[in-house]
Amino acid sequence: MNNKFLYYFSKKTILVVGVCLILSIALGIVFVQNSNKDKQLLNSLWTNYKSQYIDKGSGRAIDEQSDGMTTSEGQSYSMLRAVISGDKSTFDKSWQWTKDNLRRIEDNLFSWKWGKRKDNSYGVLFETGGQNVAFDGDIDIAFSLILASKKWNNKEYLDESKAIIKDIWSKGVVVSNSGKLILASNDLEKKYNKTNIVVNPSYFSTYAFHSFAKVTPELEWNRLADDCYFFLNKILDTKLISDKPTVLPPDWINIDKEKLTITPAENKKILFGYDAIRIPWRVALDYNQNRNEPALNYMKKLGFLSQEFQNKGMIYTVYDIVGNVVENSESIWVYSSLLEFFNIVDQSKSQSILESKILPKLKSNNYKNMGYYESNWTWFGLALNYNVFKSTVD
Repeated sequence: MNNKFLYYFSKKTILVVGVCLILSIALGIVFVQNSNKDKQLLNSLWTNYKSQYIDKGSGRAIDEQSDGMTTSEGQSYSMLRAVISGDKSTFDKSWQWTKDNLRRIEDNLFSWKWGKRKDNSYGVLFETGGQNVAFDGDIDIAFSLILASKKWNNKEYLDESKAIIKDIWSKGVVVSNSGKLILASNDLEKKYNKTNIVVNPSYFSTYAFHSFAKVTPELEWNRLADDCYFFLNKILDTKLISDKPTVLPPDWINIDKEKLTITPAENKKILFGYDAIRIPWRVALDYNQNRNEPALNYMKKLGFLSQEFQNKGMIYTVYDIVGNVVENSESIWVYSSLLEFFNIVDQSKSQSILESKILPKLKSNNYKNMGYYESNWTWFGLALNYNVFKSTVD
């Protein structure tokens, strides 16, 4: 009896183990196939972007929608995408062109705007303030160099990154009267010792600041990251345009370095628009990288986005900060930028957005007609969603 029991029990066990093994292999095959499809899509988007927007000979990113202008932001996007894609040739060309044409004489930072001048010559556009910096570009250039130094085991990239990081700190990080650190939008805010600091919250690249802290430990980058979350939360607690609560962060603000009060930036509309849409992506990358509570807690406060998709089945391109629709179109890059945010706070919506709002358009090859900015943020959103960043950043 015992022998019979053991016999049948053994057969059943073997059968169960066999079924589990087959299912595991099948799921593994599906996972690999899906992973390969993800990489193929990202590679296709990257190849198309290079053919449309990066000059093959020089590595200059050309914004065709802005009179062929090149920005430090554009160069940083090329470098970041190239290192994530393992495209060393494009990375090196883009970095070399950036150094040769945008690096300023007085420091290791980069002029933010380069193109055709009024006299038909090409160079930094001094007449429109192009010699100043936009710190989002400098930050992502430095971050991409750190990633490149790891990926291709090249210390020179790291040394170049450190020089940039130190100048970002010295030219862009303002100490408030209370000791809170403020990242200014450009080098003029600190240079002129202004009380009201112009700030673009989408420049708060906390994922990069944590990396900067590791390579320049003498500078308080982790403290700056913490203070960025302080201000991101303070924005949502401040009524900037009406008595209605602020539910979305704006593109631009002023921060009073003496009182820490937040007010609307002069001559700027108070919108959750083309700049601020990058905030959920940057915070999601920080959480993806570091699993830190400030990032998670902040994303939970952006519940308006989840509720909007729940109620309307769509998220519009531009809102004001109290949630009114300003630009009632839908944009693939907006959806893509929000994918990882939704993965973290409301995963079912992330999958729905991917399957209904993004992939159908990409499969129909509509991406070949996307603009410079749209192309970049569609790719960044998908790359983060597909965990392609993780293997490079870790």
